[in-house]
Amino acid sequence: MNKMLRYKGYKGKLITFEGIDGCGKTTAMQEAAKILKEKYSKIVTFRDPGTTKISEAIRDILLDPNLDMDVWAEYHLYIAARADLVRYLKKDLEEGAIVFLDRFYDSTIAYQGFRNGIPLQVVLEDNKRIGCPEPNLTLLYKLDPEIGIKRNLGEGKMNRIDRENLEKHRKVYGGYEWIAKKFKHRVKIIDASQSKERVLEETVKIIENFLKSA
Repeated sequence: MNKMLRYKGYKGKLITFEGIDGCGKTTAMQEAAKILKEKYSKIVTFRDPGTTKISEAIRDILLDPNLDMDVWAEYHLYIAARADLVRYLKKDLEEGAIVFLDRFYDSTIAYQGFRNGIPLQVVLEDNKRIGCPEPNLTLLYKLDPEIGIKRNLGEGKMNRIDRENLEKHRKVYGGYEWIAKKFKHRVKIIDASQSKERVLEETVKIIENFLKSA
């Protein structure tokens, strides 16, 4: 199963940032990009869902706290948003960019697969069908779900998915543990309970070491 989404031949590199809600991955990605752009000018940032007009429009629907959504409807919206995003993602990779991507199909495995029960084989096959490249490196920000929920509450960032109960968040956490084992050839774990400064320091160090050896 871990070989299903491997695509070779891109001049660029794809680095994904993953973790439960409230883990701080988005901030770490944005700050790391600012630091590393001084040395690597070809860094570009994306988010999934999002970045393109179509994907951003779908994102607004997916995260709307006022909507109650069927799990299959949610799943197919994520796939649709990603299908549009991948067109642009692959173009940048072909041109040699270093792409920083906030969430990718690992999130679908954890959230729609482990949290909502969509069969993993379906998730992997659909992502292969829309042409998803496998990340060269995945940074997984590990954080207890209770802490993640408290962080989001404190910051007032509670979208539709954030508002789900703790049991659902624990299922997502379990999904990421599975991902870390299944895709250990590309996953690096960062303890997201540390200070923001320490998390950023580790993020930059891991990426720099990867790019030097790539």
